[in-house]
Amino acid sequence: MFIRFSIFFLVIFDVLKAYIFTATPITQLLVLFPITLLGIFEAISKKSLINFFNSPLLIWVFWILYALINTFFINTFNPHRETNELVFIFSIVMCPIFVYLLCSEKLSTKTIINTLIFALSTRSIIALLFDQTGILGNDDFSRFGELFNANTLALGALINCILINMKRVFYNLKPIDFFFLILSVYILIITASVKSGLVFILYLVVALSSHFLEKRRTGIGLQLIMTFLVLGLFFNYFIVDSSLYLRAVEKFTLTEVDNNQLFDRRAAHYILGINIFWQNPIFGIGLRSFVSVTGNTSPLHSEYLSNLIELGLIGIILFLLFYYKIIKTLLITAESLNDQQSLFLHSLNLAVMALLFLGIWQYNNHLWWILTALVIRYVMANASRLKKI
Repeated sequence: MFIRFSIFFLVIFDVLKAYIFTATPITQLLVLFPITLLGIFEAISKKSLINFFNSPLLIWVFWILYALINTFFINTFNPHRETNELVFIFSIVMCPIFVYLLCSEKLSTKTIINTLIFALSTRSIIALLFDQTGILGNDDFSRFGELFNANTLALGALINCILINMKRVFYNLKPIDFFFLILSVYILIITASVKSGLVFILYLVVALSSHFLEKRRTGIGLQLIMTFLVLGLFFNYFIVDSSLYLRAVEKFTLTEVDNNQLFDRRAAHYILGINIFWQNPIFGIGLRSFVSVTGNTSPLHSEYLSNLIELGLIGIILFLLFYYKIIKTLLITAESLNDQQSLFLHSLNLAVMALLFLGIWQYNNHLWWILTALVIRYVMANASRLKKI
């Protein structure tokens, strides 16, 4: 019970603190810590700890140790806005704790997925109740999420769509799941996040193509045509003229005129970041220091560049080694069990994260670990079965 409640609370906490619980960061930490602790106490066991330290997460523990030593001792913690050091450290440490809860053998994978879908849907409903539409930053079009963060809401909706598809493949969808799916797609549209919208379309095309290829029955051509016809009509009546479509067109047009507009006006920042890397190639400049060091107004919106520029070669090597270990273990596990369906879906989820890492950072936001955590859970859950093969 406590594990599920902890997961649910951790998923919705960011919207709660944005709309309802507007206390100081330390007070928020004091609320979050005991609830997380309850989940850990219920989840912890000798077996889970052994699996944890035998999993790729051990490499991430080394990444955290290095990142903190680098940021606070080798470099100087110099964030672009006022940040409590304790809260910042807790946000980084929270990520593997959240993954540990999602990997608990005391809950089934179906229960974990259902809990996540319900939590992410609740998160969207809370946003619809308390947030509003407005012009954000340099945008020319109104977007939903003015009071919180439109892109963060869109990412949560994208992950929810992927989880609902996983439930469709591995289990059975219930009527409420279709409501949650419609809700998530609606959030994707009104938040007008180009990044999440494009990744969703790519995921949809790959997932649908795989579904039809897997069936291989008579009439597949007609089914394929009808499916994409319905999607085309949906796009024409609900997407065209929406803020999402207009923002995507605007960004493409601006990029054609000026290369500095590439990647949502961040291409120049990326180029500058690479120049900073050559000045500090081994250790980088420390987490959250890009704005302070360069004088730019926007932080690095990329997990790859955050590791390379702020943590140097050591940081990016540990990061790549972590995901190499995940991919290698996934391949060995799925092939040994002849589980091609799990291999495809989890590989697709990792591909989604690889694309998103071009525009988000993950190291201190536990929500963006959900898809990666489910891959690690799959590997850990089948570790004992592999030993018997």
